[in-house]
Amino acid sequence: MFHAIYHEKQEASLCAMHALNNLLQGPYFTEIDLMEIARQLDQEEQNLLTDAKDLQEWRKKGSQNVSDEGNFSIEVINKALEVWSVSLIPITHPSCAERVRQNPWLEKAYICNYKEHWFTFRRFGDHWWNLNSVLHEPSYLSPTYISLFLEQLKQEGYSIFIVCGDLPQCEADLLAPTFDPKTHKATPPPKTTSNNNNNSIERIIQMQQGMQNNKNEDEELKRALEMSLMDQEEDELERVLRMSMQQQ
Repeated sequence: MFHAIYHEKQEASLCAMHALNNLLQGPYFTEIDLMEIARQLDQEEQNLLTDAKDLQEWRKKGSQNVSDEGNFSIEVINKALEVWSVSLIPITHPSCAERVRQNPWLEKAYICNYKEHWFTFRRFGDHWWNLNSVLHEPSYLSPTYISLFLEQLKQEGYSIFIVCGDLPQCEADLLAPTFDPKTHKATPPPKTTSNNNNNSIERIIQMQQGMQNNKNEDEELKRALEMSLMDQEEDELERVLRMSMQQQ
């Protein structure tokens, strides 16, 4: 199953495109597609402005749907998903907040945003995978850790959206019943010349992978979460984004 998962890695500032394609499990959207959606949304917003002063102010601010660096808004992502009859709802919305709090692993997928970075983690069958484009490969998340993972994202300032609607079926869905988490071994991440403090999310993932059979894993994970909240070092995500912008 692992090798059947579609996973786009970070290119430039195209994390919104990667998040969409990783969610849908295929190269469904290109940068050009999202730019066109942003342009259409800009035009719709402009058409609503009848006052000359408001129109001038809107033009002065520029597009709120795509930045000069190519970062796309939640409106663009939502619009792109309309063709699949899929939508995004904030995790705090009254219609779903209690449901997610009690059983977050029963949802189909989540899309998360922080500092203009978007990423997806979703379920294939009963198995959850983190498809963040800054990871070198998909990372398995056991249902036990979904609540803690979501809480960690909230603590770090992420906006989290629930994916609602039926996602297109993919090969990973079909192979999900054959997957055994106990036999899955993640490939070690490549060595890097950056500092030794990995970002907190990756630390949680690595700890989970290394403690599948550890009876004390819950306590160890809680300690990792507490330590991550105290970590004042610049996280790996910002480093990757800076490098990608320099490559443009």
